[in-house]
Amino acid sequence: MENASAAFLEAIRRSMRPIRMALGSTVIDPALLSHAERLQHEGYLRREEAYDTIRRLAKAGTPIREIVRRTGRSRKLVREIVRGGGGDVSRCRSSILEPHLAWLDAEWSAGCHNGAELWRRLRTKAGFRGSLRVIAEWATRRRRAEGAIVVE
Repeated sequence: MENASAAFLEAIRRSMRPIRMALGSTVIDPALLSHAERLQHEGYLRREEAYDTIRRLAKAGTPIREIVRRTGRSRKLVREIVRGGGGDVSRCRSSILEPHLAWLDAEWSAGCHNGAELWRRLRTKAGFRGSLRVIAEWATRRRRAEGAIVVE
């Protein structure tokens, strides 16, 4: 089961880039990101630039050993990139908020837009053990996303 699950997740990871391109959702607006998300996105962009260099060298017929020497990346990473691997902007990392997102959405829709109040209610309701910052950042992202929606 574990091997099948890992293979399935790898297949999904590899197909996310074409799926995003087909949907037209390949552009990320940095203005809507929190500070932590912006740092993660900038790291992703740096990695993609390095991976593109590796892909170009491999396409030109440069041996893996030479790519490793030129780029300073590990042999394992270079081999993975050459074989079609590489990062994706979304990592499969679970969030402490995931089990509570439906409740948070309902509270937001009911008019509670204050991160601290949402955090207090969530702690009382479900014994949430996460920090105020987690909820405040969620509320900030939600506020920015709603502000980005243009109503005509």
